[in-house]
Parts: sequence; structure tokens; C-alpha cells
Amino acid sequence: MSLELKAGVRVLGLRPELLLAIQVAEGLWAEHGTPTLVITAGIDGAHKRQSFHYSGVAVDLRINTVAPAQRDALVTKLRAALGPDYTVIHEAIGQPGEHVHVHFLPAEAY
Repeated sequence: MSLELKAGVRVLGLRPELLLAIQVAEGLWAEHGTPTLVITAGIDGAHKRQSFHYSGVAVDLRINTVAPAQRDALVTKLRAALGPDYTVIHEAIGQPGEHVHVHFLPAEAY
């Protein structure tokens, strides 16, 4: 298992809770035949104005290295493993920018 950052990705300022999510994701990606997890966005990138990325509580993860037939199962496993304080969204399905968005927002913050 290994971890890579896409060129230009900035992680300075990510909340520690995201490190747990990344570690869990790394293991799940490996289980699905992808030994390297690539973070495609941290606090950088072009996102909506109020994006969780800018406050350091979100990351995007590359999923196009996982077989298409396994992607839904992988996202479901990640969602279950992280629990209710994390939101896991499979975005841009079938498009070149397909990825998994993960953000941390504890239930008590609602």
C-alpha cells in the first residue's frame, strides 16, 4: 500500500480526522486491487465557494484506478468504515474527473 498526492495538492491545514479517513481508504483501495491511493484535492483546487475543502475537512480520492464494477462496493465500504461523522460521495461517475469526496463533519455540529 502506498499514498500519493496529485501534483499541486496541498494538505497543510487538513484536520487530523482526515488522516484517519485517508488511512482507512488506503486499505480499502488495496483490497480492491489498487495498491496506491492518490489524493487529488486537499485544501486546493476549484470547488464551490463554501466547500469543505477550504476549511481543511475534505479530500478527494482518485477512483479510476479501481475496476468500474467494484467502485460502488468500495464507496459503500468506505462509508460504513468511517461512520456517521464522515460524508462519502462518489462524484462525476463515468466522467474523466470521477472521484470520491470525503469530508468530516461530526453529527454534533449539525
